[in-house]
Amino acid sequence: MKALGAQRSKIVAIFLTEGCILGFFGGIIGYIISIFVSEYIGLHVFDTALQRRDSLMFIAIGSAIVIALAGTILPIKRALHIKPSIVLKEAK
Repeated sequence: MKALGAQRSKIVAIFLTEGCILGFFGGIIGYIISIFVSEYIGLHVFDTALQRRDSLMFIAIGSAIVIALAGTILPIKRALHIKPSIVLKEAK
């Protein structure tokens, strides 16, 4: 991207946007899986139905986004320190 003239802020924005999207969908999928697993464990282990609290969905999605954004810090640093001339020269 740097070789095509992208600014540093655009590169950071791309990585952060991708991290947010992955975190959001990961949080939703994780929340849905946790509903089924907790219902199964509640019925088969404790022999009782558990109450579902929908407020936990926001916590799950929020924490997944934060973790995904934390995971993008190192790739952002690496992407910003790449010198396009060296990468393009070695790409024979």
